[in-house]
Amino acid sequence: MTSAGLVTLLFGLQVFRIIKKISSETLQEPEKVVRELGWFTLISFFAGALLLTDLIFVNKLGTASLLRPPHSNEIRQVANEVLNERIDEHFLTIMAPCSYDDSKPSIEKWQGLISQSDPYIGNPESPVTVIMLFDPNCSHCRRVHPVLKKVVAQYRDKAKFYFKPFPIWNYSITQLEAIWLASDQRKYLEMIELQFMSQQSGGLSVAKLRELAVALRLDLRAFEDGLRQGKYRQKVLADKERINRFGIKSAPQILLNGRFVGSKEQTITESCLGKLIEQELGQVNGTPGKQGNGAGKK
Repeated sequence: MTSAGLVTLLFGLQVFRIIKKISSETLQEPEKVVRELGWFTLISFFAGALLLTDLIFVNKLGTASLLRPPHSNEIRQVANEVLNERIDEHFLTIMAPCSYDDSKPSIEKWQGLISQSDPYIGNPESPVTVIMLFDPNCSHCRRVHPVLKKVVAQYRDKAKFYFKPFPIWNYSITQLEAIWLASDQRKYLEMIELQFMSQQSGGLSVAKLRELAVALRLDLRAFEDGLRQGKYRQKVLADKERINRFGIKSAPQILLNGRFVGSKEQTITESCLGKLIEQELGQVNGTPGKQGNGAGKK
């Protein structure tokens, strides 16, 4: 209705202008009057068409339904999806199907991407391991992270998940140190989450990392001493060098038992990752698509 109101206002102003011109120009230049009347007729047509369209739409929806369920719930849902930049997953699956990236060779000794001391979530006995390599300053990593979290929530009894940071940019090194220092106090994933939420151009300052540590209620003295002394600097640099030796220099990268998932042209979705995990489990169990049984969560 806003658009119709604006057009109506402009229409009124044009009518006023034409009437004013007619009074002063009728005798001098009658052809101008004809031209103005032509514009008047054209604008009248479009204003009426737009107003009629808006009225039909509002009438079809029902003005009362804007305030009461069920339409109010539908409107809120649509608004939330737009605000959260959500797109129908079925559409994404059709337009950009998620699969293994055959353009990249599988990593045979993919276990070298992680170490025994790296935190993980899931079943330690599972034959399926999912590794997400990320930089906390990578915007695409931030968008993929919630997808991985939902997959973890659904398949943590069936697979093992690693969120493995490695620095793409030098200014990310201190942030990775902060993640490992938070891990000392059992706040590894929580620190990753806060760094994604606080993401900004050029990375986070030490002062900002201290704020995050306060928010997580870490032992500040141990945290600050660890940063100042570079407790995990060598580990971060060694992880970067080791991951780079596998030919990986960008993020995010998601690997499932050493196979790369998706590509730049593909969209990673919950259903896709779930399907690939089930396929791997089915191959191990000898039944395609069947989920394996697992126990023991971390």
